[in-house]
Amino acid sequence: MVESSPHIVALQDIPTLEKLASCFCNYQCFFPPSTDVVNPDVAVYVHVRLLNVVSIFPLFFDMGDLMEVNLYSPESMFDASHTLFGLYNAYSIASGHCRSVSPLNLIP
Repeated sequence: MVESSPHIVALQDIPTLEKLASCFCNYQCFFPPSTDVVNPDVAVYVHVRLLNVVSIFPLFFDMGDLMEVNLYSPESMFDASHTLFGLYNAYSIASGHCRSVSPLNLIP
């Protein structure tokens, strides 16, 4: 295991096999569930080192191109008083005159 490995990797347009996201050694994968109509387009991979110190709460929406991952620790994270860190992963696909996930909806 390389110490410089990233703790979190957010991928878009993920490689899938039978509607499941690919697995990578030393990482836990979180991705939206697939349906008959929607395949997951995003995934978040969390290194096992991080899983040992924080709780992960994934949140999936009614689409395969948007997800949120919340990291929680009873201790503060990032040398600050934050105990909860949220991360969005969006794959904004152009569809006609609009996008599947608008940046204006993600960034207040």
